[in-house]
Amino acid sequence: MFSDRERVRQIEAKALQKLRQPKRSNRVRHYLEYFTGRGD
Repeated sequence: MFSDRERVRQIEAKALQKLRQPKRSNRVRHYLEYFTGRGD
């Protein structure tokens, strides 16, 4: 069984790995710009 900290670490690592993919990071960037009102 995983400890809670280990599971959180695994989820975080997987999320960061996905964000490193250019297609996904662009999608997140556009989402954040839309919701924060920043057009940088």
